[in-house]
Amino acid sequence: MTREELSQRKSDSEYNHYKDVAIELCKIIYDAIAQAGEEGIPNGHLYAMISPHMGLDLYLHLLGTLKKHGFVQEKFYVLTAHDPAVH
Repeated sequence: MTREELSQRKSDSEYNHYKDVAIELCKIIYDAIAQAGEEGIPNGHLYAMISPHMGLDLYLHLLGTLKKHGFVQEKFYVLTAHDPAVH
């Protein structure tokens, strides 16, 4: 195996690791929103609870991904969980 192949394999492995971490973080955010029920949770309140563990940029990126794919809706800064397969 060449040095380049080894470097590429390591790069692919790191990418898959970060992808898996991002998916788990999305699940955590989604579960927190889902636990709030039909009334939802204010976006700022959720971030205040998560902020000791995650920066604002990452939080907004993950939340944006959840909204883009239909798992979360936001109306008047209140987040509610949805199952895109049902809607």
